[in-house]
Amino acid sequence: MLDILARAPGLKLLAASILAILVGLAVLLRYWSLSTPRWRYYTYLGNDYPRRWPLELDRVHKATEDTIHYALDTPLGHSEWDTTLPSGGGILHFGPSQRPFSISMFHQLRCLNVIGRELEVRANGDAAWKEPTPLSTHCMSYMRQMVLCRASTRLESVHTSTRPHVSVNAVTHTCNDWSAVYEAAERNSQTHEATK
Repeated sequence: MLDILARAPGLKLLAASILAILVGLAVLLRYWSLSTPRWRYYTYLGNDYPRRWPLELDRVHKATEDTIHYALDTPLGHSEWDTTLPSGGGILHFGPSQRPFSISMFHQLRCLNVIGRELEVRANGDAAWKEPTPLSTHCMSYMRQMVLCRASTRLESVHTSTRPHVSVNAVTHTCNDWSAVYEAAERNSQTHEATK
């Protein structure tokens, strides 16, 4: 093949042109495959469901702060913790059979509520609660795993006046816009209620 190309200069040009066209097509196909959204229909049966809830979330800046809200030992605090989940307890329903799912964010909020309630019961000296409940043990393990999974490397200032103390008031985090998650969860709950 190389001998033929060496003897016929016109064939060299033709071969180079064909190669350039093929490379160009390969680049275009690759670009198209990366830029085109891959819509897929899921049955939500067995393992046929997306691994993430496909929401488009903006980024927001959130200053962390100590707060008087979400107290563990007041009726108002209980009410505030109860409102951290959207309608339906944060259980989402998808597919023709309205299969129930949760997302990690809502699972974590439920776990924080479980841990908080158990801390309150223990602080009040309820003798019936000598051992952690299996649910609170699950929640502590799950929360530990989620913290490690996210592995935030955001630096937080440590003050050492009498003992090391992390100052959270001076820290601003860049987060996913959780309000969009709540809005989508409310729409999902309304749709689910309408299909019952």
